[in-house]
Amino acid sequence: ADSVTKITRIWAARIHENQQRFDCPAVPEMPPVIGDRHALERILTELLSNACKYTAPGGLVVVQVCHERQAAAIASPLHLYITVSNTAEVGASELPYLFKKFYRGANAATSKQLGTGLGLAILEKLVHHLQGTITVTSQDGWTTFTVLLPLGVVTAPSLVVC
Repeated sequence: ADSVTKITRIWAARIHENQQRFDCPAVPEMPPVIGDRHALERILTELLSNACKYTAPGGLVVVQVCHERQAAAIASPLHLYITVSNTAEVGASELPYLFKKFYRGANAATSKQLGTGLGLAILEKLVHHLQGTITVTSQDGWTTFTVLLPLGVVTAPSLVVC
């Protein structure tokens, strides 16, 4: 939770500077996540970077972090969910290409956003490194990236994220 809180505080200030709105409900009490803390921080940073780039002034960026338990009687959670949504829509025809190397969306050519088109490709690799999944949906004026990471996965180097 400390890593997530640290990253969201940094990005909250940047989003505010861009005249965008930011909503990040308090991160719930989280059990220690065994894994690559730096990869987890980079995943959240890349998601927030993209949301900030493609949200118009006055638009909204929302971050939600939670965990899933198998059943109420079982104390250990199974998955960590990180969801970043922003008020910008990606065309349905572009969604299959978002994680491809060097792909920059149709709006990138006309926007002032710089980039190589590698951010989401690297993000997908990091998520897979942590044995997780990433999905993206875009509809009704919103784009949402959802990362699902198994809790208790040990990756090198092993660190405790709390």
